[in-house]
Amino acid sequence: MTRLKTMPGTMFLMGLLALVAVGCDFPRQPGLDYDSLGLTEVTGVVTMDGEPLSGATVSMLPAGSFSGSYGKTDASGNYRMMYTSEKSGVMPGEKVVRVSTADLGPESPRGAERVPAKYNSKSTLTVTIPEGSSLVWNIELDSKGKIDAQEVEQDENR
Repeated sequence: MTRLKTMPGTMFLMGLLALVAVGCDFPRQPGLDYDSLGLTEVTGVVTMDGEPLSGATVSMLPAGSFSGSYGKTDASGNYRMMYTSEKSGVMPGEKVVRVSTADLGPESPRGAERVPAKYNSKSTLTVTIPEGSSLVWNIELDSKGKIDAQEVEQDENR
């Protein structure tokens, strides 16, 4: 009598194929409960030298993180922070705020940065977001200061 030698990986693969053949209904994760996050609605107006700053991206992120909320200013400088593309709000706590006019989208040409580095790449802006309420926070910038040369160089090389 001959014994069939199987490797452990082969047994796993055979088991997986059996599940697929029979049909397996893996449980789906329920939708995220945004109410449990304590999101705060944050809106306001961004101005630079007293004039509305249009087409700027505003980000509010925990220190050392790239995950947070983002907003875009309209022609009048108004913004609304979005937690996801479908849900507005910002998680409560201390946030670093960055404002930039450089278009960072992969499908659009990169625009020149008009905002000094002290408000974006080297931001000194912070805000504490209260839990579960709303906050109107106007961001007043001035154009004095160095604009990140790397972003300007990349724009000129396009």
